[in-house]
Amino acid sequence: MGAKGGAAATGGLGMYGAASLPASQLPSIVQDIRAQLQQPDLPFGINLFVPPAELPPHTEAQQAALRQVHAYYADAAARLQLDCEVAAPTPDLAALQANFTAQVQVLLDEAVPVIAFYFGLPEQQLLSRIQAAGTFTMGTVTCLQEAQKLQAAGIDAMVVQGSEAGGHRGTWYKTGDYTPHMTGTTTLVALLAQQVRDVPLLAAGGIMNGGQVAAALAAGAAAVQVGTAFLTTAEAGTPQPGRQLLLQDHTRGTTVTQAFTGRPARGLTNQATRDLQQLQQQLPLSLIGLVNARPFYNAAASVSSDYVLQLCGQGYPLCRECSAGELVRQLLQEAEAEVQELGKEDAA
Repeated sequence: MGAKGGAAATGGLGMYGAASLPASQLPSIVQDIRAQLQQPDLPFGINLFVPPAELPPHTEAQQAALRQVHAYYADAAARLQLDCEVAAPTPDLAALQANFTAQVQVLLDEAVPVIAFYFGLPEQQLLSRIQAAGTFTMGTVTCLQEAQKLQAAGIDAMVVQGSEAGGHRGTWYKTGDYTPHMTGTTTLVALLAQQVRDVPLLAAGGIMNGGQVAAALAAGAAAVQVGTAFLTTAEAGTPQPGRQLLLQDHTRGTTVTQAFTGRPARGLTNQATRDLQQLQQQLPLSLIGLVNARPFYNAAASVSSDYVLQLCGQGYPLCRECSAGELVRQLLQEAEAEVQELGKEDAA
């Protein structure tokens, strides 16, 4: 749980990214989370990747691009004298779908208070079971169309992912091209606050200090979701090469690329993102796992800082070193001070 437990203990809602982990691992994860919470009744949530209902066939050009990306990593591994597997077989969609259903069942059996969905929604029958259990549901949106679909499905809250956000782009409406859905956080929040009623909005992307919290709330968010800022907290399990770059290399910048996993994701710019900038645009957008670069990066990180895979948002230069609980307290204090200062200016 780490930083999530520290956040929960100081009033935040800690979220664990279970993604596509095997369902068999979730019971022990949930038990560990509960054991680390200072109060056993504190709420927490689990985030799951929703697999697509179907996969469109890959074109010859897309298949060729995948082979070239795998060849690039194989060549880089040989050049750095690394012993790692870089090729990735096409993921088994049926297995992913079955695992997702099993994940949900585990979370229902464990009475996890909050389940959040990434890359879309479960099919209606499964979603109805979750809602009937009284579980609080959340979904990620990157555009108005996605927000309207979540509202129609009765989702309890929406995570509004702005373009600044780190990690995978949560786009699931017309996934053939994510670029039209790269709206900044406060702009997207303001749009959805106007168009989508009665569903709380959680602003996500570029939230690194209290001033940005206040701006998100002013735009119409009910709360904020913070990710990158926790990467350098004491409890975070961020590998040392990535942690060091987050704290010290403020000019490296970030890139949205498919070269990490096959799905668009924002992380620190590295040699591979530069080398594959053109080629990665030819990859299919359909599924995480079409590119399996993690073994390469795990092996390469200790050899060269040019090959560090660190997912993060654009605001990473504002990362600070402190505990997760202290970060939450600082964000709250800064936001309150910002609101008070704005109130003084309005009264003047």
